[in-house]
Amino acid sequence: MPKRNNVHTEYKVSQILRNDGVNFVDVDNTKTPIHTCLSKLKKQFSKNKSWAKRVINTHNSAFFNSATLISQNKNEGCRRHKHPDCDEFWVILSGKMKVEVGENKQVKIVSPGDIVYFKKGTAHKITTISNEPGIRLSVSVEAMQHIYYK
Repeated sequence: MPKRNNVHTEYKVSQILRNDGVNFVDVDNTKTPIHTCLSKLKKQFSKNKSWAKRVINTHNSAFFNSATLISQNKNEGCRRHKHPDCDEFWVILSGKMKVEVGENKQVKIVSPGDIVYFKKGTAHKITTISNEPGIRLSVSVEAMQHIYYK
């Protein structure tokens, strides 16, 4: 993880999620199932712990080749970062979350059914603000560069 002027870069999704405080991470070597049932995953993983499960990995067929379900509890989320080479989007599935976007940290409150899109190079951060776990489907490139700010 190279560091320079209070900025550092990370690539490995499993480590990124752990650094974001996710307790259970299952994203490496994922075989893409034909069907994923969110209610079964929610039952499978502890209600009191955050988790991430890669549900789509199509690295040989499309630019957007990865989709990961991420569940985080109140006051948890991802650290402020950007991706210099790739876009990313999130589909909000449960809970309420605060999203900070851009250099001016514009705040959006998002809820189930909302889709949040980040063009490459746009700084962003998300934090669950509800008592209910915030679950989002993150759609991106499998091993894209994450640049973090201190």
